[in-house]
Amino acid sequence: MTLVMEPESELPFLNSVGGADADIGKSKIIVRAQILNGELLVTQTSESTDFGRSFVPASNLDLSTVPHDGEVPSNASVTIDHTNNFHIPVATKFSWMFSLTMT
Repeated sequence: MTLVMEPESELPFLNSVGGADADIGKSKIIVRAQILNGELLVTQTSESTDFGRSFVPASNLDLSTVPHDGEVPSNASVTIDHTNNFHIPVATKFSWMFSLTMT
C-alpha cells in the first residue's frame, strides 16, 4: 500500500469564527464556515469538484426566504445522505409575537 500526500488547499474564508467543517461525496466537497460580517454572523459555503485541489470563492448562504432575526453560532456539521445530497445546518434566532386570550 502506498500513501500519496498532496499539498494542502487553502480555504476561501475570511474572518471565520470557530473554523470550518466539510463533507465529501465522490469528487465533491462542501465546506461551511461562519464568518463575521461587521457584527453579524453569516454562514458561507464553498465547494470543490476536484477532490479538494481547488475551491470556488466562498459565498453567503441565502437565507432570504427564511424569517429570522439573525444567525447564531452552531456546531452541527455538513452532512451527506445516501443519495449524495449535502445538508448544511444553520441555527437562527427568531422572535414570535403572539397573544393568548383566555375566556
